[in-house]
Amino acid sequence: MIGVFWEHKPEGRPWWLVFLLAMLLGECFAWYYLLRSYRQLNTAKYQVIGALETRLPASPYWSAEWKALGEGKDRKKYWPLSHIESLIPIFFAALFVGGFAALMAMQTGSKFLGD
Repeated sequence: MIGVFWEHKPEGRPWWLVFLLAMLLGECFAWYYLLRSYRQLNTAKYQVIGALETRLPASPYWSAEWKALGEGKDRKKYWPLSHIESLIPIFFAALFVGGFAALMAMQTGSKFLGD
């Protein structure tokens, strides 16, 4: 929004923005791996819960709930949230790269047009 409505835009080439792009992509990379780490941690926790439930008279998670969800094999019944949320940093990274590419194209195009 600032770039669109900025009245006195700075002169020169905006290639310095590549550093901002690198920072934003680094953030997306860290975000993705943070989510991946939480997914691994939750997987281990559910394995421990399942192992403990085998010793109990009832097994509400391991036997009942997981089987009611088709044991994760049917996407219509269950799609893991961790798989969905890991797409968000990828989307943002693509958005940042696309915005940067559009900015560079506009800057290059304006030089050809004599602006």
